[in-house]
Amino acid sequence: MKKRVMLILSCLFLSIGFITAQTTRVTGVVIDDIGEPVVGASVVVKGTTVGTITEVDGTFSINVPEGKNTLVFSLVGMTSVEAKVSQNMKITLKNDETALEEVVVTGYGNTKKATFTGSATTISNKSITEVTVSSMDKALQGNAPGLLTQASSGQPGAGQRIVIRGLGSINAGTEPLWIIDGVPVASGNYGQLTATGEVDYSDNSNPLAGINPNDIANVTVLKDASATSIYGARAANGVVLVTTKQGSEGKTKFNLSSSYGWSSRATKKFKVMNKDQYVDFLSDALYNAGGYADKNEAIADVYDTFPVDANGNSYDFDWMKAAYKDDAPTYSVDFSANGGNSKTKFYVSAAIFNQEGMLEASGLNRLSNKVNVSHEYSEKLRFGVNSTLSLTKQDTPLTSNSYYSNPVLASAVQPNLDPGIIDGKPLSRTVILSSNFLSNVAYNYAKQRVYRIIESGYAEYDILKELTYRIQAGFDYMQVNESQWDDTRVGGNTAMNTGGRATRTNGESLIWNVSNTLSYNKIFDGVHNLGVMIGQEVNDDSYRYNGSSIEGFPSNELQEPSSGTTPSDAFGSHTNVRLASFLSRVNYAYDNKYILSASFRRDGSSRFSEKNRWANFWSVGGQWRISQEQFMQGFSGWLSNLGLRASYGTAGNSDIKTTTRIDGRYAARGTYRAGYNYNGIPGMGPYQMVNENLKWETSNSFNVGLDFAAFNNRLSTTIEFYNKRTTDLLLEVPVSRTTGFSVAMQNVGVMQNRGVEWTVNAVPVVTKDFEWSVNFNISHNKNKIVELYEKQDIIIGSRIYREGEDMQSIYTYEWAGVDPDDGAPMWYAKDGSKVKSVSQAERRIVGSAAPKYFGGLTNSFKFKGFDLSALIYFNQGNDISDQTLAMVNAFGSRGLFNQSVDMVNRWQKPGDITDVPKAMYGVSSAVYAPMSSRYVYDGSYIRLRSLTVGYTLPMVKGLRLYFQGTNLFTITDYKGLDPEVGINGDPWFGYPVSKTITFGFNYNF
Repeated sequence: MKKRVMLILSCLFLSIGFITAQTTRVTGVVIDDIGEPVVGASVVVKGTTVGTITEVDGTFSINVPEGKNTLVFSLVGMTSVEAKVSQNMKITLKNDETALEEVVVTGYGNTKKATFTGSATTISNKSITEVTVSSMDKALQGNAPGLLTQASSGQPGAGQRIVIRGLGSINAGTEPLWIIDGVPVASGNYGQLTATGEVDYSDNSNPLAGINPNDIANVTVLKDASATSIYGARAANGVVLVTTKQGSEGKTKFNLSSSYGWSSRATKKFKVMNKDQYVDFLSDALYNAGGYADKNEAIADVYDTFPVDANGNSYDFDWMKAAYKDDAPTYSVDFSANGGNSKTKFYVSAAIFNQEGMLEASGLNRLSNKVNVSHEYSEKLRFGVNSTLSLTKQDTPLTSNSYYSNPVLASAVQPNLDPGIIDGKPLSRTVILSSNFLSNVAYNYAKQRVYRIIESGYAEYDILKELTYRIQAGFDYMQVNESQWDDTRVGGNTAMNTGGRATRTNGESLIWNVSNTLSYNKIFDGVHNLGVMIGQEVNDDSYRYNGSSIEGFPSNELQEPSSGTTPSDAFGSHTNVRLASFLSRVNYAYDNKYILSASFRRDGSSRFSEKNRWANFWSVGGQWRISQEQFMQGFSGWLSNLGLRASYGTAGNSDIKTTTRIDGRYAARGTYRAGYNYNGIPGMGPYQMVNENLKWETSNSFNVGLDFAAFNNRLSTTIEFYNKRTTDLLLEVPVSRTTGFSVAMQNVGVMQNRGVEWTVNAVPVVTKDFEWSVNFNISHNKNKIVELYEKQDIIIGSRIYREGEDMQSIYTYEWAGVDPDDGAPMWYAKDGSKVKSVSQAERRIVGSAAPKYFGGLTNSFKFKGFDLSALIYFNQGNDISDQTLAMVNAFGSRGLFNQSVDMVNRWQKPGDITDVPKAMYGVSSAVYAPMSSRYVYDGSYIRLRSLTVGYTLPMVKGLRLYFQGTNLFTITDYKGLDPEVGINGDPWFGYPVSKTITFGFNYNF
């Protein structure tokens, strides 16, 4: 035994001696460009994993293996240096100006971040792909200050409502302009059968779902006038520029990635009563309503109301479990290649994405293809093309506006005593509802198929060294085909009595755009940097759709329209709008200290009459880079950048919406509508009055920002203040009935948005093996309606538009609690007294759906081969006027409907102190449980928006395995389906947001 130990020790000592003999000890010091020691710099032997970090005094010591003679010195915020091995090395690391040299994508060109006078945020591909979502617009949440984005539908492929720096309009659009590779593209719902949720914005169909997030290089959000006014009439609500990936010079690189995961409800605080709780509640409500000798008699009546099984036992059917899945699968496969030479570069990709929804019969399937090619024909001529193709298939259950066939609603109000399936077969209808969503899922369908092509091409020619001509042309074509089947076996459906119904629609959207620009860029005397651009642009946006319904089918198995016998409906429309523009921009920088910019655009739109067809939009901006001044050189050892920016300018909004649902593309014209039937004779009649005075809404925006970076750019922060005033609001106002109409669109209002945005980026820790970076942003916006038509309030449901108030003010009766003597509900009257009759109560502003502040916090860690990134999103101070919770907290006024578990705490005897009134069956909900502040809830929440944990395998070069979680946990006091209910804050049994857990890999080779 001793001999074996001695042999092992001898071998160990020999090995140590051998290793020592094969290495060289190297020492030295690392300093910065002013001679100060650099602490924590990485020193690595090139081509190995051997490394160390510098000490407090900048010194280092490292063993260099035999055959290696180069060291690599690096530190975040400083330029890397490679140096040959020598004794007593002295290395100088300089500040890395890369952060300040970053390019910001702006309108019709790019500019350096350091000399940019506007307000913009760039979101990287990494941030976009770290969230498992069906469309890129959902990935922006929490990643850009000033950008508020909410989903009121968790339907795979649904739209995301996005607002930049507050709602700027009442009747016109509030969504930003989307531009992909220079082409303005369609956004919003283009389907005819899938328009659910919030009427205009939170629809279950979303054209952006056809874009593969993996193909995106970055997304830039333009916010202030200096950044947006170059887009003129369409830029009042901000601009979102999407840049897709391009090829790079060198050997072709391939990427294969795939993932698989599961989705379930993100929050489960929404709870309704179980069987026993329901029986106790309903019998109490029946007994309180009168007609029963005692409560036991009422209980017996409750059980007698519902069916029993073959053994005489009542059912206990879990409707919520039947509606939602806890393991809805999601998977994706993505393959791409990029490469090229000094002349030609390319990027190509193909991908499959499939996501089943939590609700039965919902899901999204996408096939996408991307081809980007650029070519340098000569030193003067360059051209390229960007191509995106996609096919998106979507299954959409009837939600939000479909009432009893809505699985979200039905699963909440159906009591457990009322079964949906007996002997494995879904019932046509239930005891309390005329429809059973389970039969709707089994027999009906609503499907959508979207074909999309986004093409753009450009050519650049250098007329002179400093003068470049560029032409860019592109189009966005989208075809939306929808099919819906209404089966005779589904209750509550008029098709039950007409032999079934098949509906087919076809919609086509085509947007094409052509721009021509001349750009002049020259540096004079080494300090004067001048850039001038002039251009011209034309844009055409057309949309047409048609559809028909057929009834009378011989069998439910024959569902194509050709099998029907009776046409029941036919519809169609064609609209078009055109825009012609002339634009210019001037940028000037003196010695990179003083930067000035100005832009001017003149737009002519077919939306308006010849009298107001043309309008001018402009901006001016400036920046003072204080850190470049001579008197700041004493701070250059730690101060990387200090700059002060300011801008002012105008932008327009012509995206007119009308309550009559006629397309706002013709809001200034006198229009007629055909299709009328006069005793069997076809006819037409006036539909809209002439409105020659109508013109753009105009936003006047002021922005001031302070940029600061220090410690070799390891700490940077930006704080901005803005004031955006929108004038000539497009509002429908009353007109004399002698005109033949009751309302007309006019420019009569003024609105204001003021806010503050703060962003912090930091790298607190960097060592040889470990790195920690932090990104934080927070935004505050205050909206105020300054002026309305004749100072008149505009009241729509529980919302009010009133001068001096927030546009999203909630206007309803103020809840005063429950009378402990008799359990009656109470409200506040005008004089502040408590009344038990809602007719004596007064409606008041009781809250706002606008958050007081929102933002995101991202922490990223790297340790050897491991990486971890977590984004926490927060939305605070908004109120939710919840029609969903009003339905399930109705104290018995909703008949046999199931109710929230909150009803367990109802008033039951004199002296009870509770905020839940006495249960009373059969009373009017408008009298006993009207919409009031009782149903206005704090919508604040904090959510782990994304969590990604990855590991790069050292034994397989380029292979990374990862876990990804989206919406893993939510902190909120809100008891509804989900606190993310959309910008309007008035949910009605919408499809809740999902939590998704995914595993996958990326392989670069």
